[in-house]
Amino acid sequence: MTPRRTLRWRRWHRAAVPFLLLVLFYLVTGVTHAVQEPDLDEPGTLSPVGTGPDGSRLLADRLAAAGVTVRVVTSSAAARTALGELAGKPATVFVPAPDYPEPRFLDRVAGQYPGNRVVLVRPGGDTAFDAGFLSGPSRWAARTVAPGCGAQLAVDAGRAAVLRSRYAADPETSTTPVLDCYDGGLVAHTLRGTEFVLVGATDPFRNSRIDEAGNSALAVGLLSRDRQVIWVDLHRPEPRPSMPPPPAPEYRQPDRTAGGSNPMWSAFPPALWAGLVLLGVLAVLVVVVRGRRLGPPVAEPLPVAVPATELVVGWGRLYQRGRARAVTLDALRAAAVRRITHRLDPTGVLPDDSALAAAVAARLGVPVEQVRAVLHPDPPTDDDELISAVAGLDALAAAVERTAPRPDGSVDPGGTP
Repeated sequence: MTPRRTLRWRRWHRAAVPFLLLVLFYLVTGVTHAVQEPDLDEPGTLSPVGTGPDGSRLLADRLAAAGVTVRVVTSSAAARTALGELAGKPATVFVPAPDYPEPRFLDRVAGQYPGNRVVLVRPGGDTAFDAGFLSGPSRWAARTVAPGCGAQLAVDAGRAAVLRSRYAADPETSTTPVLDCYDGGLVAHTLRGTEFVLVGATDPFRNSRIDEAGNSALAVGLLSRDRQVIWVDLHRPEPRPSMPPPPAPEYRQPDRTAGGSNPMWSAFPPALWAGLVLLGVLAVLVVVVRGRRLGPPVAEPLPVAVPATELVVGWGRLYQRGRARAVTLDALRAAAVRRITHRLDPTGVLPDDSALAAAVAARLGVPVEQVRAVLHPDPPTDDDELISAVAGLDALAAAVERTAPRPDGSVDPGGTP
């Protein structure tokens, strides 16, 4: 690798490594978060019989120890049937996956079975709205916070990990506020005689998090008020009512008479042609801004005197930026030929290529084909080939200068060709 390429590699390396590390950090964090996030589609997630980290077997056992009867149902229809069988006795309906029941489940529970408590765990925006709440911003993970309210249930539990999704009562809905704790992580109000409770995180109900802070006391307190819990154990969305498909629009191509416009213009939407025109204008602007040359470098006289070093460096950078390797090699070859001709013939008369190659071969004692290959190399395709060709020309000129006699008749004592 050439020094210039090494320098480019180091510059790219220094610029790219911080971004790569940042991308790797977010990738690892995202994968870890996805692995730790409970999957509601799994049968054991937030289930009273689930014994895994995301199950709720510990919560069900503690409710049973507190004298609470837990009835597990696997559909919203079964939940309404269970409420009807209680004959007006108050109960708590626990819905760990509130986005899965049928769309009118909450409305039917509130209208047909008043006097109950419905606990919804981290519902989506639409489900929260159906219960009379507005959803706020969510966090990356649940946060343990203090109650921040005077409700006895929250005060007894203390700090709990319920602040992930935030909720607030909808001011346009006629409700009676009951709870507003944990900075919006636990809210409740009464709607049509039914108390709806929204919890902003699943942590207090999961086996792996229930023993942290006051999660256990809060979960048991929410579900043990009525001594009857109807646990809606759903793990897939219930079928939505089918809606008839909207009528398909009819498209008719207008009749075109002979001699009309080109049908290709109307075959595509006008937005496509407008986009193509904008892309063409953008391409022209990019060419103008970048100032790309449209042809090879052209020799022009300098308007002012420039020091030789600056001139050489400027030309070299110009050729390098334009990737004009063939032009660069021609210029350096012409300079090498002038050096060789001046040493062979101080009068400076340039012979033709064949005579020059023969004279150099005779002076150095090498085959003519070898000299011709050095004097007329193939056009380089990359920087390495250009450097190799220039090195060959420079070595050939140096060898001729060491062996050819000087104008005063002496010979350079510096070695043999």
